[in-house]
Amino acid sequence: GVAAAPRRRRRRRRDVMRRRSSSEACDDLAVRRALTFFGRVATVGAGFGLATNFLFVFIEALGGGADACGAALLVECVVEVPVMYVADDVVRRFGAVRVIDAVHLLYAARFVAYALVARAPRSWAPFYLILAVEPLHGVTFGLFYAAGVTTARSVFPDAPTFIQGLFTACFTAGSAGGTVLGGALVKRFGFSAAFVLFATLFLGVQLVIAVLEGGGALVRRSSETMARRRRRRRTGADDYAALPGDGDDSDDDD
Repeated sequence: GVAAAPRRRRRRRRDVMRRRSSSEACDDLAVRRALTFFGRVATVGAGFGLATNFLFVFIEALGGGADACGAALLVECVVEVPVMYVADDVVRRFGAVRVIDAVHLLYAARFVAYALVARAPRSWAPFYLILAVEPLHGVTFGLFYAAGVTTARSVFPDAPTFIQGLFTACFTAGSAGGTVLGGALVKRFGFSAAFVLFATLFLGVQLVIAVLEGGGALVRRSSETMARRRRRRRTGADDYAALPGDGDDSDDDD
């Protein structure tokens, strides 16, 4: 019994160090998850800023008038309402993170379509071709808002009011940044190049997030493996302590 005491103390110290390491890994995973979430939010805000604030300017540059601008806005609203109606069901079925990833890809597709419309011959009345692209606005905005609110609540469940305000602030900041950057790109390179660059931005952010979340998955699996090992060691130690020989040895020593 006396000889086993140092072993027990060393085992307890190892368990404390492992629990501390596991806690740090979980904290790192939570920070990584929050950063990737707000990165997604800011990127969608940037795309929203460019697409919304420059839509009418883009239509006028293609030769369209007030009728084409009004028709584009009508298409956006008509599609957005039913999408927001079913958005919660879509998020519950596929998960908020997957929905936001899909929104990123749809934004990239939308900007590629804008770039193609910008290069279309004027004889095609390209400002009316935009009407075929604008339903993507209703889909992306409706799905993103529902998925963003759901994810924000899961990332910070203890401060729902604060996180909703932070979610809105991050989206607004991204929208402002996207408007300024988009304006500079349009002025320097034209609409087509600006849209291609923003599509590349969305794809690049998706690649970076995939790498970060892949690292987070490795951290999570590592912490789960360590937890299983601790449980097995603890079970083995309890079985060892329950052996009948320990009590007999103590009596013999006395």
